[in-house]
Amino acid sequence: MLLKNKKLKSLNVFNFNLRLKSSSNFNSKTFYSLNFFFNHSFSTLVKPQLGGQPLPSTHPFKLNSNEITIGITKDEYIERRKKLLNKLPLNSLVLLSAAPVPIMTFDIPYFFRQNTDFSYFSGFLEANAFMMLEKYSEKESKYTLFVPPRSPERELWDGARLGADRAISFLGADEAFEISANYSPKVQTVTGDLGKIINDIILNAYNKSNSIFIDDYFLNLPIVQQFNSEKKLYSIKSHCQQLRLIKSEAEQKLMRKAGQIGGSAFCEVMSSLKYGPPSNASSFRPPNTLFESDIQAKLEYECKIRGASSLSFPPVVANGSRALTLHYITNDMTLNHGDLVLVDGGCEYAGYNSDITRTFPVSGKFSTSQRKLYDAVLRIQLACIEAIKPGTTLQYLNQLSFKLAAEELVRLGIVNVNIQSLLNNWQIVRKFYPHSIGHWLGMDVHDTDSISGSEILTPGMCITCEPGLYIPDSPEITEEFRGMGIRIEDDILITSTGNEVLTSSVPKHADEIESLMN
Repeated sequence: MLLKNKKLKSLNVFNFNLRLKSSSNFNSKTFYSLNFFFNHSFSTLVKPQLGGQPLPSTHPFKLNSNEITIGITKDEYIERRKKLLNKLPLNSLVLLSAAPVPIMTFDIPYFFRQNTDFSYFSGFLEANAFMMLEKYSEKESKYTLFVPPRSPERELWDGARLGADRAISFLGADEAFEISANYSPKVQTVTGDLGKIINDIILNAYNKSNSIFIDDYFLNLPIVQQFNSEKKLYSIKSHCQQLRLIKSEAEQKLMRKAGQIGGSAFCEVMSSLKYGPPSNASSFRPPNTLFESDIQAKLEYECKIRGASSLSFPPVVANGSRALTLHYITNDMTLNHGDLVLVDGGCEYAGYNSDITRTFPVSGKFSTSQRKLYDAVLRIQLACIEAIKPGTTLQYLNQLSFKLAAEELVRLGIVNVNIQSLLNNWQIVRKFYPHSIGHWLGMDVHDTDSISGSEILTPGMCITCEPGLYIPDSPEITEEFRGMGIRIEDDILITSTGNEVLTSSVPKHADEIESLMN
């Protein structure tokens, strides 16, 4: 990683000059030409790239001519903004923020991911920006983007920026301004820092008695709290998430693609798992040893070479009893030959996510007791998937999964009470099945968190279906199942006729898994 330090840069130039002077191939013309190059500002010599994000002209292998982001056209973004404004009263103003650059330490950033609502309505992929929507009448509105300024010096280090002009021509904004502390009359530029700009916009809207809807990031800005104390600001979150809940045809295609990529990666992980280190493994490993981190690395590699931008989340790779920790992501222990390994992961493709869990034997073959418990979880999942259709709810599916889990616990002899007693005491079941059947899925992995589980399922919604049974290593439990944790998860699109399993390419019947692994 290059260090952004002008003094060190000058020192490097000086040393480079000395090396040239002492070189046998040195001549004065070469020296002065290179000395001129290195000692002049890069901002006058390096031309910024065309755009700050993929464009059809720069990435024709990714984007069609009418698309702003992969698979989503300018017209679809326009329609999304229209639908949002249709939910709001006249004279409404909406403010949505881009994500800031997350900093790991000093000037080293974490991986950047755009704020979901901002991305959904704008398609703009840069940090430190915001958008404003104004509704004047049922047919008249305005879309304004405030974007980072073009800066050859900053773009040299951080990459190209789209700028105000292309925010209009490419993203379809009615107006666009560059956020800068220095006002210049030659370009459309807004002076002052972000907080001051937001303050001025909200104050102006107050004076016009507008209804002001803003996202949670802006709601939490200290400068905004003075307005919110008068209870005149409204959260836009639920309105945005209601729209995101129903996926368009284009979004459904992207969800399928994310499911296909994640599914293929899982198949590669299972089929390539051989007991023993890779041939190019480093010498720190004990002989014939695999680590949970090997699976994590393989999963990420297989997703990314198929076009995923990243994994959906830090994956769970839990060998043996570590699967009893639901969000175990340390992934630093060995894989043991007689154990099961639970892998929960997925990928993000073009802003849409998959979320898959499979539990499989490290050896490639289930033991008798492992298969009994595995088949029990699979029966629960298959029954729940069959029940997923328009008109039902996540809440109902959750209740169904608890009932089925209770029946399986009794059938396996893990709980020695009659089924009716168990159904009347959910707390006992929760010891073995402590989570819900699933969650909304889309641009976020745990998507649209403001939407209740009582929401009626309708075509275009996506959910996960992920029952599990986790058996404590406790003396009162039947010994053959102690310390096992099994979860099976698929991604489900609600259709007009029922559902579509988006991750069906990943084997989940025990015989299929063993066949793939061997």
